[in-house]
Amino acid sequence: MSKPNWSKWSRLVLLVFALCFLPACQYLPELLDSNPDQTSMTLEPNEEGDFKAPSQVPDQAGEDVLVINDNIPYFSDQDITSLDPYHSNEDLDDLDRVGEANALIGPESLPSEERGEIGQFEPTGWDQARYANVGAGGWLYNRSHLIGYQLTGVDDFENLMTGTRWFNEAMADFENFVAFYIEEEDNHVRYRVTPIFEEDNRLASGAYMEAFSIEDNGQGVLFNVYIPNIQEGVAIDYSDGSSQGPAGPSQDGDLPDLNSSQDEAREDHSESCPVKGNINSQGEKIYHTPDGRYYDQVDIDPESGEACFQNEAEAQEAGWRASKQ
Repeated sequence: MSKPNWSKWSRLVLLVFALCFLPACQYLPELLDSNPDQTSMTLEPNEEGDFKAPSQVPDQAGEDVLVINDNIPYFSDQDITSLDPYHSNEDLDDLDRVGEANALIGPESLPSEERGEIGQFEPTGWDQARYANVGAGGWLYNRSHLIGYQLTGVDDFENLMTGTRWFNEAMADFENFVAFYIEEEDNHVRYRVTPIFEEDNRLASGAYMEAFSIEDNGQGVLFNVYIPNIQEGVAIDYSDGSSQGPAGPSQDGDLPDLNSSQDEAREDHSESCPVKGNINSQGEKIYHTPDGRYYDQVDIDPESGEACFQNEAEAQEAGWRASKQ
């Protein structure tokens, strides 16, 4: 019996099932439901008349990923003509908040090196807390890349926002989908992420994600979604990022007796801490020694994942790995 002739499209469909472990899983099939045999695509402006994501939270936003404009992004025809890769982030605004992030992503833009340390950055709204219902570790917030590191390799402060664990994982579903498509097809994808801050809030309410594969006119990648920056069971004050949630044991051990991000002040053990550790946005436990690049930038803050060890052996025994810089 001859082997079946799997098309590249079929392999992308299989990717949906391979990735279906995270919040956006149920929406990935919709990304592939835009008719793979289409030969033309009509792009139109949004209700505000602009070829960009809306500037406000959608009326239908709730506690899940929301498909926008039937999954058709708000790019102009000019947006999807170039094949020259780039990545750009808007400058921080007067409140130091991040803005729109744009990219043209192709095989040549995918990073070949592992991501660097980003634990030294605290985007607006960063008020870390640890709760029983947030999964392994219990930490509420991640330093979420607007455009995922696996797509362009950019770790700049302008590309990082404060996102909940759920928000970060939902974004990762779409980012990984795009990365796999590019690796599989050697094509290019126009990509945009637009965080939405209401009034003077320091924490974003959510973000729009848009993508369009250029060479195949959206047959491989085509989506327009809004991801709310929420965490089930946790009440969040978006004006400053403070929060309230359940204390108690998490999935991987006991939590301190906290039910609010402001219940305990920081403890600074830096002066008596030969080896410092922090948990990055991917959940990796990394320790830093005095001769390391980021040792002086790590402040010991138990609420944001930092830890103190007397030596490297102690850190390694606790499951931490050495920083590569």
